[in-house]
Amino acid sequence: MQTPRSVTTAVIPAAGLGTRFLKHIERTKVLIHLVDVSGASGRSPVDDFDVIQRELRLYDPAVAGKPQIVAASKMDAATETDVDALERHVRAQGLAFHRISAVTGAGLDALLEAAWHHVAEARREAPPAPPDVTDDAWLVAAGLPPR
Repeated sequence: MQTPRSVTTAVIPAAGLGTRFLKHIERTKVLIHLVDVSGASGRSPVDDFDVIQRELRLYDPAVAGKPQIVAASKMDAATETDVDALERHVRAQGLAFHRISAVTGAGLDALLEAAWHHVAEARREAPPAPPDVTDDAWLVAAGLPPR
C-alpha cells in the first residue's frame, strides 16, 4: 500500500467460530480467509475453507455473500498440490486468491493492496455505518485452533 490508508482488521480462529464471533462479522465489509496450506494439520485446505463457508452460510447468507479474499498462508512450507487445488476451488467460486508467507513476506503487499481495493469498493457501495462501527475486514484463519 503506497499511500497511507486506514483499514480496521481483526483475526479470529476458524475452528468453532460460534455465534459470538459471527455476530461481529456482520459489521464487516470484507472477509479475508487465511488458509493454512502447510499440511501440518493433516487436513485438506479445501475442506478447511469449505467448513468456514458452510458455517457462514448457515449463520446468515448475507454474511456469506460479503466480498471475500482467500490467502493461502504458510507458502514457505506448502505443497503445490494442495495450493493448486485450493486456488482452483476458490477461483471457481469467483473469489480472489493470493499466496502468502509471513516468514518470507512473499505476497503480503499484493494481499494488502487487494484488501484495500475490496474495502474501498465496499465503502463506496455501503450505506453510511453508525459512528461506532469501524470494522472493515476480518481475517478468518482456517486451520488455527480456537483460543
